[in-house]
Amino acid sequence: MPDPIATLRDVHLPPPVSMWPLAWGWYLLAGFIILCMLVSFYFLWKYLRRTAPRRYALKQLHQLRNQANSMAQLSILVKRVALAYYPTHQVAGLQGEAWLEFLNATGDTQEFTGPVGRLLIVAPYKKQETKGLEPLFDLLEDWFKKQGLDAIPKGISMEGGAQ
Repeated sequence: MPDPIATLRDVHLPPPVSMWPLAWGWYLLAGFIILCMLVSFYFLWKYLRRTAPRRYALKQLHQLRNQANSMAQLSILVKRVALAYYPTHQVAGLQGEAWLEFLNATGDTQEFTGPVGRLLIVAPYKKQETKGLEPLFDLLEDWFKKQGLDAIPKGISMEGGAQ
């Protein structure tokens, strides 16, 4: 009788598991990650577009602080930012008290109709240094920072002017 151990064959191992093709769950996960990245980039792009005028205005404001006789340019800058964020028919024709009331309503403050805010109307016609105008520059910096937010300010309707 032959040796029974000699008749045994070696254990056959299965072939190693391949990485490809992946299971369908991995494809779903990759698709979900790509979708999340696209949505994130879209919202980042929207945010950067919405805040571009504000960032530009703050940069220009800091440059105007150091220039002499910059009040006319400052008034133009404020009007340009307002036109960037609000409908043209609502902003373009405003001047004097109506302009200050609009700035109060959109900045959620009452300082524009006070002595500091009135400099915005009076100062472009006077020759004076910007050194004494720091409160006005600070007020405008706060106003610029409030622009570009999603909420419509109270007292402002998108159809008409100030309510």
